[in-house]
Amino acid sequence: MSVGQRAATTLLGLIITTVAGCHSSRANAPIAMNDRARVYAVVLQELERESRADWIVVDSLLPTDEIDVEVKEKAIRELPVSRRSIDAFLDVQSASVDRFQSIALPSARWMTVSVERLDSLRAAVRAEIAVVTPRSIGNDAFWQVWQRRFPGSAGYVTLSPASISDDGVTALVQVRTACGSVCGETVLRRLRRDNGGTWHTTGKLTLSER
Repeated sequence: MSVGQRAATTLLGLIITTVAGCHSSRANAPIAMNDRARVYAVVLQELERESRADWIVVDSLLPTDEIDVEVKEKAIRELPVSRRSIDAFLDVQSASVDRFQSIALPSARWMTVSVERLDSLRAAVRAEIAVVTPRSIGNDAFWQVWQRRFPGSAGYVTLSPASISDDGVTALVQVRTACGSVCGETVLRRLRRDNGGTWHTTGKLTLSER
């Protein structure tokens, strides 16, 4: 049984609904929040299929800080997205972080870990290094501790707040994976919802790689 299958945590129920218009920055709108939850779930399902690995999910959404003017223009060209859409996505990132805390996954089948627990693991590594020679710990000290705590997991994934178009058809979200000192990437995903209500990634832009 995989790590993901061993855990089931439901932090937000599903309400399937639609809205009308263009990309919105109404970060605390109830309809948008439920649509976001569905986007997050689909993104994680796709990530699991693409990587053929189990991931631990950070249970708080972390706003992106990796999109500067140059990356913004690249996203407009290559995803492609409209300037208005990328601006709406960035507006969501600059909104109050508190409103995004503990938004998770409908009928979640992923194990979650808090930012606080990640910090405590890093602190434990620093404490271990302080009393044991670095050679005995190795270059990937944190990841050695991680594998002891979460055996079988590839690493952890962090999602940014997603922006959803007012017509409920397109979405943007940043996905950051970490799986080692030189393993992981940050990707901006564009998703589209089909006529049956299912979200699919239709474009990806790599922002950084480890």
